[in-house]
Amino acid sequence: MTSLRKLGRYELVEPLGAGGLGEVWLARLSGAGGFEKPAIVKTVLPALANDEQFVQRFHHEGKVLVHMSHSNIAQVYDLDVSDGVLFMALEYVAGVDLARLVTQVYTADERVPVPVAVFIAWQAAEGLAYAHTKAAPDGTALAI
Repeated sequence: MTSLRKLGRYELVEPLGAGGLGEVWLARLSGAGGFEKPAIVKTVLPALANDEQFVQRFHHEGKVLVHMSHSNIAQVYDLDVSDGVLFMALEYVAGVDLARLVTQVYTADERVPVPVAVFIAWQAAEGLAYAHTKAAPDGTALAI
């Protein structure tokens, strides 16, 4: 069991994944009167946090995502540095990730039903279409 630690305003609850760029955590934002909100926190590996080009791209990602308001795109809550760790906090979306769903279906020697596959593709396409046509508040294309 991973011990809880804080990163800025976020309590890191459970690691969800790790890769060559950083880690993804299930986190909790707590406030007065027992207020709690789940979130996802993406951290950046220390070596990359010292790479100015990577940091600029990470900041750009946060600045672009903050303009997105679509049901199929997670909202950005925060982009910050805490204790030398660069991180982005995002909306937590409950559910099973697509990779896990597909693995479970194929492990059971089944196939994703066509209506389910079509619905998933449709929702992904809607989010992508929104992102690719979204403009910044000043009207300039975000060029995603």
